[in-house]
Order: sequence, then C-alpha cells, then structure tokens
Amino acid sequence: MRSFRVGTVGSSRSAQMHKRFAVDCEKRLGAAEEWGARDPFAAEIEFGFGTKVRNADTMHRMKPPKNELFGLANMRYEAEKELLAEDDIQLYENQIPGMGVEWEEERDVIKAYFTVKDEKMVEELKDRVRMAHITPGLENQPNFKWRTFAEPGEIECELIIWTKGTEGPILNDFIFAGSVNEMDLSEVVLEDKTDDIFHF
Repeated sequence: MRSFRVGTVGSSRSAQMHKRFAVDCEKRLGAAEEWGARDPFAAEIEFGFGTKVRNADTMHRMKPPKNELFGLANMRYEAEKELLAEDDIQLYENQIPGMGVEWEEERDVIKAYFTVKDEKMVEELKDRVRMAHITPGLENQPNFKWRTFAEPGEIECELIIWTKGTEGPILNDFIFAGSVNEMDLSEVVLEDKTDDIFHF
C-alpha cells in the first residue's frame, strides 16, 4: 500500500514550511512517510486484492486547465516515434478521462467508446474526430480506425488510436486523444462521458 508523502512544492518558502510541517508531524505521530501504511490482513493476502484492482494507486484522472499553455490538445505532434515509459503512459492516460490504454492486436492502443442513436450520427461523429486529427504539426500523425456495434435503438462506436511502426503508445497518440477528448460531442453522443474507460 502506498505511504503518505508530503506534496511537491514550488518555492523555497513553501519548502521550508512543508519541512517544518513534516518534522512536527514526525514528532507527534511518528515517521511521516509511514502515514496510512499498514501490513495487509491475512484475508486480503488470500483474496489477492492488490492483483484485482487496475491502476491501484492514489492518482486521479483529471484534465489540466484548458488554456493555451496546458493540455494535450494544445501540444504539437512530435517528430520522433519514441515509446513512452510506463509512468508516462499512466500520467497521460489520467489526462484523457473516458479513454484508456487497452491491449489490441499484440500491442497497447488507446481506445474510446461512444454511443450514438443512428448511422447519421455515426458519420457525424467520424467527421468531428477527423477534424481533431488535424492538429498543429504534420509529422507522425497517429492512425485511427472505428468499429461499430448495432444495438436496438443505438449504435456503439469504438475508436482505436495508434501509430504505425511503433510497439506501443507514443506521445502523439495521446495528443490526438486529448484533442478528441476536448471536443463537445453532446449533440452527437447519447450519453455524457464519465471516468469509466469502458463507456461514456
């Protein structure tokens, strides 16, 4: 289980304040880095709880502030096709709520799921995503494809994002996904996006 850790600070004054806080806490409650940590109960070990939870950590999915400085949607495509480290994949995945990295055809890809009411809305959705594909920088634009599954009264659309010639997600894949994630699709999809990587 992850232990409590005093947060990162951005100034020397804040650093001093946090240091004093940590020292005070250590005096009062013992070693600060051990807050929240405990040995698992026997039943928890037997059940294997830690192996049954995806992304079992304290990180939360959130979008950065929407302005000209932050956010995947405001980044340019990179010229290099450099594979991302696992920590970076997790970091960027947390910035695209409603999407997720999944295994597809012997590699990891980014997937998103949409529900629309008919074929007309399917084409409208595809047109809007194509527009998101046209982001600053033309090198190494990611590839994407669709799968659709017809259900009574609705159609489930699966968007798959990857880059040819790579063995896993690269930054450009997340930039494209971030652009799609920023789009207002409320007039197209039947349901609002949630933090569930499987449906929205």
